Amino acid sequence: MHRYYFFSLLVLAGCEGEPEKSGPDLSGDDTDVDCSGTAPVADRLTIGNGGLADFEAVEYPTVSLRLEATDEDGDLDLAYMEFWWDDAIDGTVDTAVTPQDRYFTLESDSCSTKSVDLNLLLQVGTQLAYNTNYEFAAQVTDYAGMTSNLLVASGSTPKSDGSDGDGGGN
Repeated sequence: MHRYYFFSLLVLAGCEGEPEKSGPDLSGDDTDVDCSGTAPVADRLTIGNGGLADFEAVEYPTVSLRLEATDEDGDLDLAYMEFWWDDAIDGTVDTAVTPQDRYFTLESDSCSTKSVDLNLLLQVGTQLAYNTNYEFAAQVTDYAGMTSNLLVASGSTPKSDGSDGDGGGN
């Protein structure tokens, strides 16, 4: 079994005398968010052909990783998405390895975003092989640092010409 992942580093800084926070500090300041209190819920994860996209002046096929989530308290205005993948189609993805991650700033007003539709395009042909089945796992963390449930979905990457893959290899 091959595991494909990227390494990322998140550095958190704190001031002496402040209480220790759990989860990443997504606010970027010391202001408490008055709408925090409930964790987001990852509702749906879908994998699909993301079409061709430009990566450093070269077009590559992409796979679309789309996560739909909700949060009752509305603090998804700044969201942090973590995701993993592997090529073993068994209903699980190893999340013990360092995740790939992305930040999304969705609204300038806090407490106004109760649902999100996060869509990432991942380049195929480097870390992800063409026309190969993968399982992806994803979760989202809200402005207050509360993390959702983990969802797992499977799908095939596109073929090298960008057309839909069937998992049968090049």
